[in-house]
Amino acid sequence: NALDLYCPVQWEYDRLNLQYIVVSKRKIVKLIENNIVRVMVVLDPLKVTITNFPNERMTELAVLNFPVEESRGSHPIQFDSVMYIEKSDISENLTKDFKRLTPNQPCGLKHVALVITTQDIIRVSLFFFET
Repeated sequence: NALDLYCPVQWEYDRLNLQYIVVSKRKIVKLIENNIVRVMVVLDPLKVTITNFPNERMTELAVLNFPVEESRGSHPIQFDSVMYIEKSDISENLTKDFKRLTPNQPCGLKHVALVITTQDIIRVSLFFFET
């Protein structure tokens, strides 16, 4: 102030809290280091076919953008008799802690209000030839 120069003003804010979003760099780094970050894509796909779903019928569903606030809008998704899930979401052996799809345990599909069960597990072996 003695030199009559511009001094920037520093503003202090409280922590920014948003629903379903982590904005703290320190907390994001901790999530990444502990491999907790969830990816929103199917990385290891497994094809699932719903046998009693009409083939010619493709349903468009409206999914909420924010589950707790309907006023924030929605986006459409296509639902068909064929879908892809993660291989880790299905198991042939029923264990006490596994709460996903098994031959003896049905599983519900989110946003569709359907419960699916396993009828057959068809294994297809792939052969790769190196030249």
